[in-house]
Amino acid sequence: PAFSLGEITLKAKVKPVNGYFGLINIMRGTTRKEILTFTPAYKPLLRLDLPQGNTFETPPLVTVEVPVSITNLGNGKTAITTDIYDNPNEWNIVVPGHVLLDVNEQTTIAVQITAPANFSGNYLFSLEFTPSYYSDPTLVGESNLLTFLAYYHPA
Repeated sequence: PAFSLGEITLKAKVKPVNGYFGLINIMRGTTRKEILTFTPAYKPLLRLDLPQGNTFETPPLVTVEVPVSITNLGNGKTAITTDIYDNPNEWNIVVPGHVLLDVNEQTTIAVQITAPANFSGNYLFSLEFTPSYYSDPTLVGESNLLTFLAYYHPA
């Protein structure tokens, strides 16, 4: 885990070396054991999955829910900030602003999308997921983008 003391035990063994006919001992054998201690840094790592895919139909003024599965594969409790990366004002996109996950914890959030009244065609937008260490929000990981394709093609 992040910022907790860890240790690695190293054991080295040198076999004795004997000279001619095994009569003269050139080097004595020895065994040595050392313990190295360390403190790992925070390593943010998220896995984002879209169980229903990233393409969906969005008729005008109908709210569509898209599930996003988030798993914390990092080594510390992680706060995840979600932002809408690219969205014109006429689209209503609602996403939870913050998610908190422990190590190896998984959750599914619902992204709600409502297309404007005059929408037809295709629309691409992205959501940004940024992990940070729960105990120290200044330790921020790399943002992950998920891109979605919303479409509506009336007959």
